[in-house]
Amino acid sequence: MSAAPGGGDGTHDSALGGAAPARLPQRSELLEQLSRLTPETAEGYERVRATIESDGALPASLKALLVAVGASARGNVELAAAEIARGRAIGLEEDLIALALSAITLSRGENAGANLLAAAGRIGEQLPATRPRSEHDGVSYFKQYNAVEELPPRMALLHEHSPEVFEGYFRMHHASLSSDSRTDWIAELMMCSLNAAELQAGFVAIHAACARRRGVSDAQLVEAVLCAIPVSGVGAWAAAAGALFD
Repeated sequence: MSAAPGGGDGTHDSALGGAAPARLPQRSELLEQLSRLTPETAEGYERVRATIESDGALPASLKALLVAVGASARGNVELAAAEIARGRAIGLEEDLIALALSAITLSRGENAGANLLAAAGRIGEQLPATRPRSEHDGVSYFKQYNAVEELPPRMALLHEHSPEVFEGYFRMHHASLSSDSRTDWIAELMMCSLNAAELQAGFVAIHAACARRRGVSDAQLVEAVLCAIPVSGVGAWAAAAGALFD
């Protein structure tokens, strides 16, 4: 597991490492038909995939998981399962899959979480209990997380009208995004990639800002968003690019 984000130069903890992947069965037929019908499209997509499937600013194993998270949110369990299998084959750790399950359930609810679980199968046998509960109250926590003086309106309204749900939201948020400094930056990248796949530029911007506060580089953010392209096409980049750099 990586203790801190890399510098965008392709160097990372070996546990997140990558290797040259085999072609996924699901996409073989698609590329075969594209190569026959519009070969330039197939060539272009292979170039996109080559970036996603090789080590760069992020390791290939983590990028496989990011694709799987977006695919689960969009209901493509087959793609998610293929990506998790590919990631595991090149060193993806079970605790990161567990983190992804927590994050996607927070962000997109039971159905998306169930999709990722179906894709991953049983996650780990004995995962270390490294994620303590927050000792802060929810209001203080969200102010610190967002680096603001006042709660964002959507949070303030929830706190006012349904304090019990606000507390539940706070607990899920902390567990997913702020409970382990070794992987909190990865959780933010998951949120960036997931929201790019869903074409949610506003939330890409929020999580990109939080990721940068945790030391994530521009190159790492770009690669996280690129992992949404197999799920949602280049529309994912079009929606997210301005959110990353405006």
